[in-house]
Amino acid sequence: MGFAQAKEFAAWLGIGEDRWGNVERGYPLSADLAKKLVYRIHGLSLDWLMLGRGEGLSPRMASTLGVGPPSPSPSLNKRKGGLGGS
Repeated sequence: MGFAQAKEFAAWLGIGEDRWGNVERGYPLSADLAKKLVYRIHGLSLDWLMLGRGEGLSPRMASTLGVGPPSPSPSLNKRKGGLGGS
């Protein structure tokens, strides 16, 4: 996005530099700040930010973040006998 400093990014988001600094230091991301990020950054999703699920990301954002397509769920019924046991 081309911001030279974190304070420029924070100003663009409409938050204080200290609030963004807390995120960079590993403090939990608030729902309010996650919503601001999703609103301002095209292709980003709340599912990705809050749950780590990439299904809602745009293809371009998924590529930027290095997120591949979701893995298919393993079948619970691989064999007639039930839960896929041997």
